[in-house]
Amino acid sequence: MRNSWGSWWGEGGYMRIPYGCNQIGYGANYVDYAGIEKIEFEYPNGVPKPLDPGVPMTFEVIVSSINGGTLVSGSGQLHYSINNAPIQTESMTEVSSNEYVATLPAVICGDEIKFYVSAEDAVKGRAYDPNPVSPHRAIPVTDGIEQFADNFETDQGWTVSGDAMDGHWERGIPANGDRSDPPTDFDGSGMCFLTGNIAGDSDVDSGSTYLDSPVFDLLDREGEVSYARWYANDFGHDPNNDVLIVYVSNDNGSSWVMAETVGPILESTGGWFERSFWVSDFVEPTSQVRVRFEASDLVSRSVVEAGIDAFRVTDWDCSMDRDNDGHLNFEDNCPFIYNPGQEDEDLDGIGDVCDTHILDVASSPASGVSIIVSPENCPGGTTTPFSCEFDEGTEVTLTAPATAGEDTFQNWNKDGVHWSSSTTSPVLAMDVDYSVTAVYTESATQDPNDLVNADSMLFVLSSLNSAGNDSTLVADLYIYNDVQDVITATSGFSWENPNLVMDSARFTPLAQSSFDLIQVVYYANDIDSTNIKRLFQFAGSRMLGNGLAQNAAPQHVATYWFHLNDWTVDDCVCFSYAPFIGGAVMKFVDQALVQYVPIWRQVCVYDEPAEECCIPPSVGDLDQLGGELGFNYDGADLSLMINGLFINPSSGWNGVCLDEADVDFSSPGRPVVDPMVIDGADLSLLIDALFIAPSHYLKNCDGSDNY
Repeated sequence: MRNSWGSWWGEGGYMRIPYGCNQIGYGANYVDYAGIEKIEFEYPNGVPKPLDPGVPMTFEVIVSSINGGTLVSGSGQLHYSINNAPIQTESMTEVSSNEYVATLPAVICGDEIKFYVSAEDAVKGRAYDPNPVSPHRAIPVTDGIEQFADNFETDQGWTVSGDAMDGHWERGIPANGDRSDPPTDFDGSGMCFLTGNIAGDSDVDSGSTYLDSPVFDLLDREGEVSYARWYANDFGHDPNNDVLIVYVSNDNGSSWVMAETVGPILESTGGWFERSFWVSDFVEPTSQVRVRFEASDLVSRSVVEAGIDAFRVTDWDCSMDRDNDGHLNFEDNCPFIYNPGQEDEDLDGIGDVCDTHILDVASSPASGVSIIVSPENCPGGTTTPFSCEFDEGTEVTLTAPATAGEDTFQNWNKDGVHWSSSTTSPVLAMDVDYSVTAVYTESATQDPNDLVNADSMLFVLSSLNSAGNDSTLVADLYIYNDVQDVITATSGFSWENPNLVMDSARFTPLAQSSFDLIQVVYYANDIDSTNIKRLFQFAGSRMLGNGLAQNAAPQHVATYWFHLNDWTVDDCVCFSYAPFIGGAVMKFVDQALVQYVPIWRQVCVYDEPAEECCIPPSVGDLDQLGGELGFNYDGADLSLMINGLFINPSSGWNGVCLDEADVDFSSPGRPVVDPMVIDGADLSLLIDALFIAPSHYLKNCDGSDNY
């Protein structure tokens, strides 16, 4: 009598029953049955196999009814046994109709947990998956080493044997014969192992073909074998009667134990499926483990096609403290990297040594600028805007091109404030997330109606002394007058933020009259709606051209002085082309009433952070030429102090280390940034040390006495 399971059972698929027994040959009975109500189980994220020691593991289960059954809501259960102890049963959490979350309890290294799930049909009762006789098995692991991986692009030692008449295993790019064979490989590398890789009638015929792996050493290890498989047996004279069998051996292939059977019906209509198994579920791991894939055509020559791809063998190990830092994995804020102190500066639950931080890089005003990032860790590329991810403390530098299209590099901004004026940034230690912008300025533009010569102006900005939180800004105006000698300005001069004010005491225009000029934009990290749009105008709007030569050389016309109070190192002032009062646009008009658009140069001025500059052994060395104590300051230093105090107080301190000049340490701190703290008391001490009491040395750079 023929069985329904396949040729692998009994005598080629048949069993013997004596004639006449049970009315064999005399009659037949059958059951008139409408069908079996079944429950199907799905695992959207897979069934857990490797587990984190000491941590409960959750997984999703979806149940559905087949053949008209009625599922009982909330009936989902998880059944498990730890180390072969009696089965424990717990209800799964039903998160929506017939969708459950199951939670495996925490286990530790050396444990083994076996489990299966179940749900109830209102008529047929409870169904289980898998069969409780062969439950799922999972173990806790911490470290996996991929011992062997094969995408079959090269020959790594597989062997083929068997007695099939046709369709043996072979390695190649699928020929896509359109007879249930795979059209492509699984992992996209191109090649795989498949049966009879020829277009047309090339399946396995009349026998078996075996694909045997190389030998793997899994002695004293927990080995996991994973692979992608394709199997089709639903076509031909007698479909759904053959199977694909996966075997494992621990004696170099002398004997084989069945690890998986595919078909004759389930997962036998083609399609790639990923599967894996623990070697120790079937054989004792040794140094001579091999895997075999058997595809056979043993029943009435049906069409049998099979494929294998993405084969891997992984060694798993388990340690409750994998980084040996004295903290168990489940309580370690960075379980893979030694960190006994468990430092976590940002309190995000991830140890500082494991933190990764994001660097966002942009460019202004336009995107599409290519930036060099070192070290490069930007999978999406380095053309702005882009992002990179770096480990805690990684030192990163950025290099921007000097020009981008027609624009010129101006500076780097970090988190919205000025950072550096060099195209190559300072080193950035990735201890938090950062946003960095490469700022570019629009290059000179000219009225297209003026093809040869154009009247234009250039605003040159420079920063003078910094005094406390104040700075003085100088703007020098130059005129190019190469056509006519009369120029009329028809726009306004304005700026934003009341912290920027005209210094009337130092305002000394060199032209015959001042005139409305250009918009000034004040950028500060604390700008808000209460301190913007403070407008000013200079008197007059016409400047006669007396003394202006008719040539293209720049001629200095006027100097404007500004005072910036509450000025910090993060602030910036930009003079730039923009709409003016009433929406007007700056133009020059010559005597022939021809209009010219000026050429603008946008320049930002920054008050860079000061650093302590005193050179030991003492203060007083204003020219910083050095020398032994008592000889490191001399008449030249005295002259510099007198110049700054009395002769040229506006610029006499430029280039002078104020830390050296503040010999009485009256400044509230170091570095000294306000020249106003330098006064007669400092001058008296320097004179005393030079002429009156030379052995009465000036103080150390830190303020301690030298006598």
